[in-house]
Order: sequence, then structure tokens, then C-alpha cells
Amino acid sequence: MDRARRKYGACRFIAYFQSFTNTYGPVPHLRDLYDRALKHEGMVGLSVGTRPDCVHKEVLKLLASYKEKFLVWLELGLQSAHDATLLRINRGHDVACFDRAVAEAHEWG
Repeated sequence: MDRARRKYGACRFIAYFQSFTNTYGPVPHLRDLYDRALKHEGMVGLSVGTRPDCVHKEVLKLLASYKEKFLVWLELGLQSAHDATLLRINRGHDVACFDRAVAEAHEWG
């Protein structure tokens, strides 16, 4: 952040939990991670990348709890829209799982 401030004059930032599964784990642990990232001066948002099979009601509730003070973005990985391909590459979920995760995330705003 200091480098971005010096080099680009940045003053606002989004904490980006990129790639892999950033919603896998106990909710108290996730809350601690997100809270520590968001406490830095200039933080205006939280962006979380995860798998559709690792998003459940309690995680969505946690993410929604940040909406009043921060921008909140949820990135759900979809490697293919074809179940046969997802099975072949061993993703561990199907397209219906992705669809459910999108619908549930939408319900939480």
C-alpha cells in the first residue's frame, strides 16, 4: 500500500483475497482474516475469490455483514459450463453447484 501510495498516489484500496478458496474454513477465522485486512487506512472494499462449493449460508452472511461500510465483491470460479469437463478436471462440483452459489449470493446482496 505504501508503494502504491508513493508510485501512483493511491489513497483507497480493496483487500483482494485472490484465487484458490478464500471462504474455506471456520467463519470466525475468516472474519479475523477479513477484519485484519480491512482495518488498514484507506480500505474501501473486500474482494474474495472462491469455489462455488465452498460458499455456504454462514460465509455469505459474513460477507454481507461488511456491505454497510465496504464494497464487497465475490468471485466464484467456474472453470467450465460443462459437467463432463468439470468431472474430467476433477473440480469437485457441477454446474448446478455454481448456479446455486450464484443464486444464494444474490439473495444476500
